[in-house]
Amino acid sequence: MVESVKLKDLHFDTESTIILKRPLQIEKPDGKSQTTSTLLGDLAGIYKMGKGDDRKIIAANLLSVEESNVNVKQEIGEGISEFKFEIVKESQKLNLELYLVIAGAIILLVELLYVKFRGDI
Repeated sequence: MVESVKLKDLHFDTESTIILKRPLQIEKPDGKSQTTSTLLGDLAGIYKMGKGDDRKIIAANLLSVEESNVNVKQEIGEGISEFKFEIVKESQKLNLELYLVIAGAIILLVELLYVKFRGDI
């Protein structure tokens, strides 16, 4: 018979402590490893315990098991029918005067340099 694992056994809240039967090497979500028989879930994420065939992966997060359930039977939140989508037309005055003055000044400087290199000045 296949051994099944309950979701409750693979999930625990952060700031909770798990006491293990024997010291195991534990890799925390931040990548740090330690060998201990007491696991403090101080970070949210995936904890990897043990090596090889004895490896167990558990998750710690800020939510409860019920809040983490993705198979919700009732609809939570606002329905899409409550939103109204329509095209919004918005006009905005674009101020190009400064850009045109800068472009004119650059053209004048380039023309002045051209005339100077040609030898007319």
